[in-house]
Amino acid sequence: MFYTAAIRGFGLSDCLIRQEGIEEFIANPLSKKGGIQYNIEFVGAEQKKTMRRCNSHVLETRQSMKNTKRRAFTLIELLIVVAIIGILAAIAVPNFLNAQTRAKLARVQGDFKALGAAIELYILDWSAAPWDVPCPSGDHGWAACFSRATTPVAFINQIPADVFQALDVKDNLSPGHFVGSQLSYDYTTIYFNGGVNTPNQMWQFLFGRSLWRIASAGPDQALINVTARQWLAPPYEPSNGLISPGDIQYSQQSFLNK
Repeated sequence: MFYTAAIRGFGLSDCLIRQEGIEEFIANPLSKKGGIQYNIEFVGAEQKKTMRRCNSHVLETRQSMKNTKRRAFTLIELLIVVAIIGILAAIAVPNFLNAQTRAKLARVQGDFKALGAAIELYILDWSAAPWDVPCPSGDHGWAACFSRATTPVAFINQIPADVFQALDVKDNLSPGHFVGSQLSYDYTTIYFNGGVNTPNQMWQFLFGRSLWRIASAGPDQALINVTARQWLAPPYEPSNGLISPGDIQYSQQSFLNK
């Protein structure tokens, strides 16, 4: 006859004994000084030998579990980890923001070169720079001012947006601009600043005899595009600080000198 007996003790894994010809099986797990004692009566030497092996396995398993210490993090350890993460974040975040600003500055210079090339191609065809006033949309300094470089002849495929201008720029951040979206770089020509033969002093000081000038709001995100006579905004200078007041200026003279 075939019997299956399960011996369980103190949460240990089951020890299954499968033997044929067992007449009688009695299992009573008792605690004795950290060990497990079983009172078992078997018929036959083989069954007793099997039970001893099982008892030895149970004792070894219990001893192994006693030697294994389960330990969780304390509150102090968690606070130390949080403090370390905070210190690393305080070091990494400013560096990340500075790298992001430098990437935007590089993007602005690339856009300036592309727009400058388009304006110069327009000048070759029309013997004059695209007029900034009045813009086709009536919004001075907006992307619409560059539309003459895209229509009807595409001197540039797409007018880039100023990465330093917010999509919903406020009046107090950008004097002279209308509130709206898709702001491109500010565009001004010498025709609006005294004429080709009589440029105003500020224009001549900043841009020489350039016919046109492009400006970005810069890292301070405040575009000052009031171009009446000497009210031109001061240029952005990285030596004053990566994020400092001033607009990034780019003129025909800058384009031709590079």
